[in-house]
Amino acid sequence: GANPAHGAQWDLDKDDGDRITALYAEKERLFVFKKKKIFVGEAKDPTRPITDLRNIQFRLYSSKVGCIAATTIQPILDDVLFSTQGGVGLLSAAQIVADFESGLISLKVADIQNIRQDLSDEDICSGILPDKSQYWLCVSGNVSATGQDVTYVFDYKQLKRGIPRWVTFDGLAFGTSFEVYDHDVQNLVYLLGCHDTDTNTFSIGKYTPKALVKTFIDGALPINKFILTKSYDFEKEDERKYLIEWYKRI
Repeated sequence: GANPAHGAQWDLDKDDGDRITALYAEKERLFVFKKKKIFVGEAKDPTRPITDLRNIQFRLYSSKVGCIAATTIQPILDDVLFSTQGGVGLLSAAQIVADFESGLISLKVADIQNIRQDLSDEDICSGILPDKSQYWLCVSGNVSATGQDVTYVFDYKQLKRGIPRWVTFDGLAFGTSFEVYDHDVQNLVYLLGCHDTDTNTFSIGKYTPKALVKTFIDGALPINKFILTKSYDFEKEDERKYLIEWYKRI
């Protein structure tokens, strides 16, 4: 029940052995993620604000899937991405797909499926590069399938066409947090909180996308990446076109 003098309290299967891992507000709804379930809070009376605690009611949104860490939740297009047990999924699919695992957008990336579940929010984080249509999932070597710091980059521009594309960067400086700000009218700058496990120190890394060569700066050491490909068409013109589009965006 809700008590306006003392806040509010709701019973979201409190004795199921699960715990709340994340909260996410979206379109006048409050999603409460557990590791294995999702609840959604909505207004009882749509004419009254949902900020009135007495006007919120919760229902089970999905009993098939939950979220392993709040730091993996990001809005994309008209949906929400989050990491669950077994991979990365969409909030819309959590309720629609009967077999949720078959709807995971990371289904073909085995290492994402094998991320250890005994993690904390410091072991995994995510960020959105809106000008590149990319979702970054940074995983610490403490819980990654390879034992190394790794970043998985998802190109979500073609998602609605059913083309989930991932790129893996092994050994890329692991971020514990992610933020973006406007450097000027045309450029965005991305900041990552970086953890040096050897010295157990934290610093801020900066990633600045440029036209041709991308530079990642971890402390004082820049890392440049440049991709050169031949004009293979794979006997499939569409595949070559998608490869060119992916190259331009990274």
